Amino acid sequence: MKKPSGSAYGVGLDACDICGIAGYYERGNEEVICRRCDVVMNKNTIGFKGGCNPVPFEYEVRAGKIFIDVKELEQHEKRFK
Repeated sequence: MKKPSGSAYGVGLDACDICGIAGYYERGNEEVICRRCDVVMNKNTIGFKGGCNPVPFEYEVRAGKIFIDVKELEQHEKRFK
């Protein structure tokens, strides 16, 4: 997700270390909310560890596109089994 302040991105799984794979949904264009605990995310913190935030992982931005190494995602596969 593109962060509201600046040109940075927040990249993470649809899961967190606290609520597991419950996931998130977006309400309007302003809020990202956890499906399990109803916490409202600060979009600027998505991509950082801690709290009920999407689990972050490594990625690269090249020519305006986000690239994710499949091996990076495979490390988190066990969360979704």
